[in-house]
Amino acid sequence: MKKILFVAATLLALISTSCSNNGGIDVNDPKEYCWKVSISATYMGIEQSSDVYVWADGADVQEAIEEAKEELKVFEAMGGSGNVTAVKSNLSTEESCYQANEQE
Repeated sequence: MKKILFVAATLLALISTSCSNNGGIDVNDPKEYCWKVSISATYMGIEQSSDVYVWADGADVQEAIEEAKEELKVFEAMGGSGNVTAVKSNLSTEESCYQANEQE
């Protein structure tokens, strides 16, 4: 269980600090949006999932997802599995985006 929490925290940190093309991510769009990034992981039959909202442009979100997927490869080598996805949320301001994290 501690390993799952560690991996989830690591992935959230990667996404929060830098933010596969998941549907809707346009790396050439310089405009920033509020993205809902979902991370799920399973280890020894225990499932964990978490959502984090980030204010970023498409290139930053794409980069963060790629980094998170690289981290998941290490986790998968230990016998776990995981997934990272990002979709634009309906939140339109940076402030409301980060406030959504406090409500989660």
